[in-house]
Order: sequence, then structure tokens, then C-alpha cells
Amino acid sequence: MPRKASEKSNGEKLLMLFQKLMLQRGKHYQNELAKWLGCSPQTVMRLTNEIALQVGKIWDTGVEHNRRWYAI
Repeated sequence: MPRKASEKSNGEKLLMLFQKLMLQRGKHYQNELAKWLGCSPQTVMRLTNEIALQVGKIWDTGVEHNRRWYAI
């Protein structure tokens, strides 16, 4: 089934997420990223795992008040 014109591909989401993490320093919470990207929290986790593999030591993640966060 073809995707809707408003739907973004995983590649587009990955680039958007990487740009946000690089330009807006600090913690970014998984649920907020999911809403921003229009996807599930599980998709955010998969995308952030891809980013973590590429950026290595500058990658940081954790849990604060039962909320997962990511940062570069």
C-alpha cells in the first residue's frame, strides 16, 4: 500500500531526529519525540539505536522519572 503524502519515511524521520538532537542540545524525551515525529515510541527507540551506532561516545541516554531520554 503506498504511503500518504503526509507520511514520512523512516529515513526522513531518522534525519529529522538526528538534526534535532544535534542542534537542540539537552535531553529529549522518547514520548515527546514520538509525538513530534508522528510515530510510536518503539520507532523512536529503533531510530535512536541507529544514531547511537554512528555517533558512539557522544551518545547519551537514560531514564528520569520513568521517562526515557536521549541526548548527543
